[in-house]
Amino acid sequence: MFAYYQQVDSAISAADGNKLAPLFRKNSLHPKKRPHNVTINLEAQIAKMRDIDESTTNSVESPFDDMLASHMHGLMALQNGDFVEAWERQESLHTTFSAYFKSDSSNWLLPVFEVINMDMQLIASKVDAVALREGKPAKKLEETARLLQGVFSIFVQDRSPMETSKKWGAVPLVNQMMMIYFKLNNLRLCKTALRPLEQTKQLFPPLEKAALAHQITYKYFTGRLDMYEGQMRQAMEKLSYAFKRCTRKSPKNKRLLLLYLSPLKILSGAVPKGDLLVRYNLPMFAALIKAIHSGNLRAFNDIMQAYQEFFIKKGIFLILEKSKMLLYRNLVKKIYAIRNNTKIMMSDFEKAFGVMGLKIDIDEIECILANLIAKDLFKGYCSHQHRVLSFRGTLRFLPRACLND
Repeated sequence: MFAYYQQVDSAISAADGNKLAPLFRKNSLHPKKRPHNVTINLEAQIAKMRDIDESTTNSVESPFDDMLASHMHGLMALQNGDFVEAWERQESLHTTFSAYFKSDSSNWLLPVFEVINMDMQLIASKVDAVALREGKPAKKLEETARLLQGVFSIFVQDRSPMETSKKWGAVPLVNQMMMIYFKLNNLRLCKTALRPLEQTKQLFPPLEKAALAHQITYKYFTGRLDMYEGQMRQAMEKLSYAFKRCTRKSPKNKRLLLLYLSPLKILSGAVPKGDLLVRYNLPMFAALIKAIHSGNLRAFNDIMQAYQEFFIKKGIFLILEKSKMLLYRNLVKKIYAIRNNTKIMMSDFEKAFGVMGLKIDIDEIECILANLIAKDLFKGYCSHQHRVLSFRGTLRFLPRACLND
């Protein structure tokens, strides 16, 4: 215990937030992070402690002694599997820390604040998961979001020079709030959390100056938000930015980014490389791309049916459905190559669908072809009277797809 207190006191005396932050991290919530040696010893010994409050008093300067007490009570609660108690202790730690952080004139504690906020969100997720299993209301994530929203003013109102400004913590805090709102499926509040950063960018440090991990997280969530609002090109740019900069040492994160980027790439006609889909275990997209390229509607529908629950859960089902227009375009292209004629009977398409085992009548086929022409996927017109598709001028199957829809 003495070694732990000594490390904490040393970090506080040196005003070194990067050294202090891991000493406030709850290791059990971060199995992939390498824990600090003294925190391993702390967590091993904490169950044997008789009086945590007495142990922390006078071990370090106030109010850090109260913060340590809350932190250590929280550790004990986690070891006992009492997530509600752990969250309440983390809330107490957050409240004490926020009050001190607001009064402090520097920003050296920002890394500690990030750790405290992250752990509170992770514990809240565990509390809500247990509550849902027991059929009880799940409220801790909402409470956590309100607490984070409440301290955002600390960053907005700081008037220190930019080098020492607390505004450097705005992006990490907004990332935390967006993470919670996406878990709660509340995109309206997600936009509310973003508004101060998006509308008053000049008051905050440029995003490019933030830590790379924060940039990637910010682009990931804002990219997904753009997807749901139909801003497909913006979404693809943001998710591409995040994917390119995310290290291969984080394959889980790379896969998550590619999961949302792939539908946008497919929709744009610039499909992701097959080896990427294999590397990150996304075979469903490779199968969809094959079906689209071959104009095989039956195969496309089978894949969409097989992965329907997964696609809906991830919020990408409707986006992938839009890529069906590219499949139809490729089918038109194949039939044109076979007929080698600028006029094609609509009955040819009916036969093509029949070969796939699908029954689609002429009226629906005419509607499909009219939509392709309206989307400028090729030049031509449909003759309803003669049931003929006529290509106009020099035939070109334009590569652009449906991103603006």
